[in-house]
Amino acid sequence: MQAARGPVLPFGLPQIDTRLASGGLDGAALHEIAGASASWSDDAAATLIAAGLAARFAADQGMTVLWALSRIDLYAPGFEQVGLGPARCSIPRAERIPKSLH
Repeated sequence: MQAARGPVLPFGLPQIDTRLASGGLDGAALHEIAGASASWSDDAAATLIAAGLAARFAADQGMTVLWALSRIDLYAPGFEQVGLGPARCSIPRAERIPKSLH
C-alpha cells in the first residue's frame, strides 16, 4: 500500500486502519509514541511499541532500523522479541544529542 508521501504500514485491525489516512501509518511521516506517565514501565511499553512498529516497517521494506541512544538503557532481549535483533537494527551511541533534536 502507498500513501501520498510514502509506504503505509497497516495495523491489520479495521477499527484502527479505517481511522488512519491511507489505511495505516505513513512511512514518510513523523509519529509520536509516548507513555501514559513518566514511570519506567510506561516508558518501556512505549519504546517497545515504537520498536515493534519500526521492525514491521523495516521488514516490509527490506531495510535496517537505526536506533540512536544517548545513554545505554536499552534492553536488547526486548528488542529481539519485537523483531529488532542485531540483523535488523543498528544502535549507535551518541555522546551528545544536538539541541535541535530535543
